[in-house]
Amino acid sequence: MSRHHFRPFPEYIADQKRTNKRGWKKKENRLNQVLNGGAIPPALEAQKVTTLHIREALAQFIRRGAVAGSNTARADLHACFNFALHADNNPATLGAAIRYGVTINPVTAIPKQIGAEKIGSRYLSWDELARLIKALTLPDTEKLIRPDCCRLLLLCLYTGGQRPWELMTNKHENISENILSIPEEISKTSNFHSVPLHAKALEIIATQKRLNPRKAFLFPAGSKSGHMESSLLGRQVRALCAALNMKPFTPRDLRRTFKTLAGDMGVPLELRDILQNHRRPGVSGRVYDKYYYMREKREILDAWHKRLDEITQ
Repeated sequence: MSRHHFRPFPEYIADQKRTNKRGWKKKENRLNQVLNGGAIPPALEAQKVTTLHIREALAQFIRRGAVAGSNTARADLHACFNFALHADNNPATLGAAIRYGVTINPVTAIPKQIGAEKIGSRYLSWDELARLIKALTLPDTEKLIRPDCCRLLLLCLYTGGQRPWELMTNKHENISENILSIPEEISKTSNFHSVPLHAKALEIIATQKRLNPRKAFLFPAGSKSGHMESSLLGRQVRALCAALNMKPFTPRDLRRTFKTLAGDMGVPLELRDILQNHRRPGVSGRVYDKYYYMREKREILDAWHKRLDEITQ
């Protein structure tokens, strides 16, 4: 994992990977930065790490201007030491050898840096959305950015602002009866989600399949993962904004665009949240309500597609 192996880190990452946590690679990179920074001595045992060690490790992020990054690293470190604590104190393994010897989480006392994360507010207006769709639907030879990225952005819009990651990492095998399933292992909320597909969404998926007949992913790439990566999509969107002389936005902002404009259309917030697979509040929504709201999702997307047709005519 790094030039030295502070034992809980690689075992925590291995557990994240084994349980299909979607962000395990980014966690690994951040923990590598902590290890390589030298704040935690290479030979130090886990139970001897103190709050002072953690504070210095996070201060390194802050000193180089990565204040928001220090909060993310703090969360990763906190989760890693909790992993060690739970491993040693699990009643189901009573009598087994102690693995880490950690008795407290040294990260708990470290405060987050308040105000470091910027909450996004960018969404596209109806006029901006019309310009974007017209640019994305140009013939492939005239497109301003990679055609597969254009199709992915359109699929995000045509499915009601689904998360780009959950589309680019999805597979053709998860499509049945014009419904796209988003399995737990790629879902941000770690729960199964399903989205009805309208004609334009199905056309995009069919095009991707025709161009990549032997590939499992909807948006395959030559990357190690085999699918398109978020970093590539982000770069392509920045290039598109520049080419259109449009106020910059990110792929995630398309999600906010649907949420906002569908609200303008009168779609209730609860149904917008359900369509976009937000975590549902309360025990009733999380535990007892197993209805998939497919009829309501179709009605929302019917109205959304009709409105998109109107603004792009």
